[in-house]
Amino acid sequence: MTISWKASTSPVEGYYVYRRTPPGANYVRLNSEPIKATQYTDTAVEAGHSYTYYVTAVDSRKVESTASTMVSATVPTP
Repeated sequence: MTISWKASTSPVEGYYVYRRTPPGANYVRLNSEPIKATQYTDTAVEAGHSYTYYVTAVDSRKVESTASTMVSATVPTP
C-alpha cells in the first residue's frame, strides 16, 4: 500500500510515517530515518486488514511537526 502527502512548506529533513492496526492499537513509526520523498510504500500489509496512517515532518534537529491528518485504508482481498 502506498500513501502520499503534500510536501511541507517549511524547510524539512524529511518525513516519518506512522501506522496503526487494528483500530485502537498504538501507532508505530515505520521508518527509522526521515525519508525525503512525499510517498511511502508499506510492504508489510495483509489482505483484508485495515490500516491507519499519519505523517510528521522532521527538521534538521530531528524535531517532529504535529501529526498530519490520519488516513485509513483496507487492503483488498484477492
